Amino acid sequence: MSGNSGMRGYLFQTVVSLLSALEDNEKWDYLALEPTSESEKVDIAWYSSDNTIKVSQVKSSQNQINLPIVRTWAKELEDSLRASQYELILIGPCSKEVASLEKLGSVIIPIPKSLDVDSLIEQAAHRLDRYIEARGLPRVSALTREIIINALITKLENYSTFGSKISRRDFCNLLDEWITTIIRARNDVIKNGSSLSGMKFDDWVNALIKVRFTNRENITQKDILTQNLVEWINQVQPAMKITQSATHRVTQGGSLSKEERWQFYSDAKKLEEILDDVIVPPIALDSHFALRESARHYRRAFSYLYNSNCDGFTEELELATAKTKESIQLFEKAKKHLA
Repeated sequence: MSGNSGMRGYLFQTVVSLLSALEDNEKWDYLALEPTSESEKVDIAWYSSDNTIKVSQVKSSQNQINLPIVRTWAKELEDSLRASQYELILIGPCSKEVASLEKLGSVIIPIPKSLDVDSLIEQAAHRLDRYIEARGLPRVSALTREIIINALITKLENYSTFGSKISRRDFCNLLDEWITTIIRARNDVIKNGSSLSGMKFDDWVNALIKVRFTNRENITQKDILTQNLVEWINQVQPAMKITQSATHRVTQGGSLSKEERWQFYSDAKKLEEILDDVIVPPIALDSHFALRESARHYRRAFSYLYNSNCDGFTEELELATAKTKESIQLFEKAKKHLA
C-alpha cells in the first residue's frame, strides 16, 4: 500500500495491537510493531516469558477481500518464520467465505473488523475502561479514554520506527501515569471553581479527540499533528518565557520589592493555568505533563520567595529546572517523530 491507503492500514495495525494489549486474557510480556527480528510479513509480535511467540499480520482493504487472496496471505505468513501462533487480521469488507473462516492451516483468522477508524478507537476505549476498573484506578469519561487511546497510538508508532519491544510493565506504567495525571488535572479544574459540565475541561478533552488520522484528501496525520504542535507551542511559550525571565532576574541577585515578588508569583501561576487550559496534541503529552510539573514547582518557588523563604525557593527552583529540561528533551523526541 502507499499514500493514504498505506497510512490507513498502518493506523489499523496500531489500533489492533492496542485492542489485543488491553484484552484481559491476552498473555504477553513484550510486544513489538514491525519487529526487526522477525519476518517482513509480521506486523505485530507478542513475546511471552515461556519463549512462546505469537505473530500477527494485518491486512486492510477498501475492496472486498476474497478467499483466494486470504489463502495466499495465510500461507506466506506461516512459511515466513517459525512461531508458536499465527494470526491474520482482516480489516475491510469480506466475502461470506472469508467472514466464516476461523483458521487456514496453522493461521488463525479472527472475525474481520470494520474499515472504520472511529469504531476501532471506540472499541479500544471500551477495553481501556475495563483495564482501569481492573487496576482499581479512578474512572474517567469516554472522551478522556479516547484521548489516551490516541496518545497511545502515537507512542506505539514511535516504538515501531525501530521495531523495538515495549514491555507489559512499561505499557501499564505509562497508562497508569497518564490516567492519574489527567485525574489530577481534572481535580485542579474543579478546585479552581470550574464545572466539568462547563467549558474549561470538556473543551480540552473534545479538542484533543480531533487529533486523529483522517481520510480527507491531501491531509495527513503528520499535517494535523504538526499544526496542533505549533498551536500548543504558541500558547505555552510566551508565558514560559515570562516565568524564566523572572527566574533569571531573581538569580542575578539584588533587592526585590514585595510588589515584584508578587508579580513573579502571579506570572508563574498564570503559566500553570495556561498549561491546564491549553489544547495538547497527543504527540506532546509527555512533554506537556513534564512542563506542567515544572510550572507547579515555579509557582511554589515564587510563593516561597514572596514569603522570604530562600531555602524553599531554591529547592523548588531546582525541581522546576529539572522538569523543564525533561520537557525539552521529550519535546525534541516528539519533533523527531514528525521529521
